[in-house]
Amino acid sequence: MIAPKEAVAVLDACRRAGIMLAAAESCTGGGAVSREVALAMTEGALAYSRAGVSVAVTGIAGPGGGTAEKPVGLVHIAARRKGLPPLHRECRFGDIGRAEVRQATVLAALELIIQALR
Repeated sequence: MIAPKEAVAVLDACRRAGIMLAAAESCTGGGAVSREVALAMTEGALAYSRAGVSVAVTGIAGPGGGTAEKPVGLVHIAARRKGLPPLHRECRFGDIGRAEVRQATVLAALELIIQALR
């Protein structure tokens, strides 16, 4: 379960900065999973919302859908604050179970949002 303190920290940081957060997600059993896709998702989230910061995740949460090059547990996370360069993180959580990959992804995304707000 996600520790509320991380989510609260993100919301507090957004409030202090006076900006809204937009999120885009695509953790499937396969599909377009790459750094470029995650970055494009953050761009779109900002372009089509009133948010000042965005986060996007795209990955292979499982079960199945992985390949040798893009295994189950691979997740690309991007965060972008308007007017600043985007941030990206590639995570390889492994085939630890769909719920566990999603949980780990949320925690990593919250950390990246905090970095984008600094």
